[in-house]
Amino acid sequence: MLAQGNSRRAIARHLGWGLNTVLRYARAAHWQDALRENRPRPSRLDPYKPYLDRRFAAG
Repeated sequence: MLAQGNSRRAIARHLGWGLNTVLRYARAAHWQDALRENRPRPSRLDPYKPYLDRRFAAG
């Protein structure tokens, strides 16, 4: 779509994607380069999970 002369904003509107997503794909040499790694983020509950697991197991 970029090669056809469409603007990045118009592409985002047409595809229903966010502008940042379109920019990420536009900058990538291959579509695989645009994929992000899904790394789990730490949770506020992480320090309490062992305790919660024990309480849940106890009923």
